Amino acid sequence: MWLPTPHNPTGVAVDPAELERFAAAVPGDCMVVLDEAYRSYVDPGSRPDARRLIGEHPNVLVQRTFSKSYALAGLRLGYALGASNVIAAIAGIRPPFSVNVAAIAAGEAALASPDWRDYAVELVRRERARLEQLLSELGIEYYPSQANFVTMRVEDPARLHQAMGAAGVTVRDGGDLGLDGWIRISIGAPARDGDRARGPQGAALR
Repeated sequence: MWLPTPHNPTGVAVDPAELERFAAAVPGDCMVVLDEAYRSYVDPGSRPDARRLIGEHPNVLVQRTFSKSYALAGLRLGYALGASNVIAAIAGIRPPFSVNVAAIAAGEAALASPDWRDYAVELVRRERARLEQLLSELGIEYYPSQANFVTMRVEDPARLHQAMGAAGVTVRDGGDLGLDGWIRISIGAPARDGDRARGPQGAALR
């Protein structure tokens, strides 16, 4: 079973206490893969203790990525946390050279610069809150997000796509993600003066 938290495309995160109860209820012979691609953007108090969860439930495997908070999406670099026998089984079927040298070097450099990651994450969290406040003021329905995007319901997604495209802003059609009538807006840096490509509220997105 794959369980993303926060979920894509809603951005909703599973409550750690509920996650503990869920893991305890799953039979030991059923693998639970906890996808934490967006973990860095979750409110600190709402992040599960992955190591303790794995220690108590060896059938839980946590997967994480450098694509989001480390901004290394193009290098396809990630890792897993799990019980030693599970990691050994994965290593036994992993193809050789599954991660290239450039990705490894970039990952090592990223791990050596935690301040940059923390700065980028805090910027996204701040701009996410600004966007959600604006949507609330406009009366637009959206999922309160714990990820680096906000998904909102719109009356005419195609029309909005066209208008935002003309302004240099690209958004993701929710229909591609199983949510017809919704769009997903990723959060970027605040707009600079004269920077139309960043759009209102610094929403940039893909």
